[in-house]
Amino acid sequence: MSDDADQPSRAPFVFLAGLVLFLASLAAFVADLVTGHDVLRSLAANAVGVAVLVTWAAYDTLVDPTSNVDTRGGAAGTGVLLCGVYLVLAAVVVGVTSVVHGRLELAMWAGGLGLVFVVLGFVAFPSEAVVEDEASEAESGTSESDGSEAAGDRETEGPSAETSREEP
Repeated sequence: MSDDADQPSRAPFVFLAGLVLFLASLAAFVADLVTGHDVLRSLAANAVGVAVLVTWAAYDTLVDPTSNVDTRGGAAGTGVLLCGVYLVLAAVVVGVTSVVHGRLELAMWAGGLGLVFVVLGFVAFPSEAVVEDEASEAESGTSESDGSEAAGDRETEGPSAETSREEP
């Protein structure tokens, strides 16, 4: 196992490969729209690129020591949630551009599947991470509501309150 620890992580290369595939497929999608070709090929390539990026993101949140995600289930929930958000956004783009390519059914399928993935992702996502973040903000006083209330309290107890206490 010490050999594995000595080797650098391949995660940045996986991210780069996913990003290149994602961007190239976006260019192919625009080219398909302009030339009138079927967009299914470019959308499939885009989905593969996003799958690589989401897999990288889930892995990265699992191995990142500063991440609140520390279980495989939490990382899987993160990945499913990201896939769902992507599918919903992709459905909007495909739906808007369906005037040009005529594949509105793809938007409907992607949107429906995206909503299911978002719900599943929220169920599997580690809610403790969100609850802990809110609790730590409340304790440290960095929350906007806590900060404004504290500032308001200081203003009412400002110099006039202090001078009234220090009367000779």
